[in-house]
Amino acid sequence: MGRVPSINEYCETPIATTDTPEPTTETPSTPEVQYASSNSTSNDEEQEAATVAPSKVTKTLLFLK
Repeated sequence: MGRVPSINEYCETPIATTDTPEPTTETPSTPEVQYASSNSTSNDEEQEAATVAPSKVTKTLLFLK
């Protein structure tokens, strides 16, 4: 229970700052999640996430999961 608010607060910080580019980050997040789920490969997800974004995508993926 203590970990949930921690991630929420951390995720809220960057999202609030990036209120304008919110849709831009969501666009690549949707196909990335589907691609990773279809492939079911950790290596592919890690490599793609690094290519798409540094850690913003990772945080979004974790929150979506």
